[in-house]
Amino acid sequence: MPLHMVEADIGSGVLVPIQLDVFATAGPGFSMHAIHLADNPPDRAGRWFIDKLKQG
Repeated sequence: MPLHMVEADIGSGVLVPIQLDVFATAGPGFSMHAIHLADNPPDRAGRWFIDKLKQG
């Protein structure tokens, strides 16, 4: 998120900045995961997004 959009929330403690580890082999970045309830699977758009995540 752009800092100006969350600055007040960080200042009040509602949000906490996190530092991501950078892996030398992978370069800068982060992992993404998709989680859903077993009785509420993703819809068509969610399934598309999960497929894109799997492609790397």
